[in-house]
Amino acid sequence: MRNLSISWLQVRLCLDRQDYVRAQILSRKISPRVFDADTSKDKRKPKEGDNMVQEAPADVPSLLELKRIYYELMIRYYSHNNDYLEICRCYKSIYEIPSIKEDPAKWTPILRKICWFLVLAPHDPMQSSLLNATLEDKNLSEIPNFRLLLKQVVTMEVIQWTKLWEFFKDEYENEKNLLGGALGTKAAEDLKLRIIEHNILVVSKYYSRITLKRLADLLCLSLQGGREAYLGHGELKGPDCEDRQTDGDRVLPDSPGQQRGA
Repeated sequence: MRNLSISWLQVRLCLDRQDYVRAQILSRKISPRVFDADTSKDKRKPKEGDNMVQEAPADVPSLLELKRIYYELMIRYYSHNNDYLEICRCYKSIYEIPSIKEDPAKWTPILRKICWFLVLAPHDPMQSSLLNATLEDKNLSEIPNFRLLLKQVVTMEVIQWTKLWEFFKDEYENEKNLLGGALGTKAAEDLKLRIIEHNILVVSKYYSRITLKRLADLLCLSLQGGREAYLGHGELKGPDCEDRQTDGDRVLPDSPGQQRGA
């Protein structure tokens, strides 16, 4: 336990000095699995060679307190390069600490942060899995605006960025108590980018061809912005995009004999 305490102090010192390379190296000395140990269930005298976490001395934080400290430090580390998914996973680990999950005053702000960083994280299987798991959390009903935010992201419908930003702007700007710093301009730009990526995925589901003008309208962008978004997200396998002004989109049918309007 004392070794854990020394390790996190070393990591914190490196982060304070903005020595992120050394902070990462030192953080690897701490295995997150050690925080899952439950010393209360096994009071037998350990045998030689047993890998057990001993009860903390009076001057050393408890195991769960060390867990919280560790993940708070890792949030600071991942924040320096805006690794939103890892930040989210760290907050998720803090959220699961019993003393936090049993106290609404503690878990509510953490669950809000989990939601923000889920939406900020690029779409991939792990992000999708965490997002759906969070939507099943009963506590989310206590912060309905954030449940709505996650529901919008998982629903295959175009999200109007201007309307979403108008609705959530105050919530976003009030989210200041973050370990890596308040959500700022960079995160706001990334949030818009995530919505654009979501919308391109939606468009690719319903359209086989689309005009640049129509795509830009759906993405709430200028023609130039629409072109850049399309070219910049080719890996999302969007529809063929025609650079012309007429709205002659050809739409994939929802079912045989039926077509969905633009």
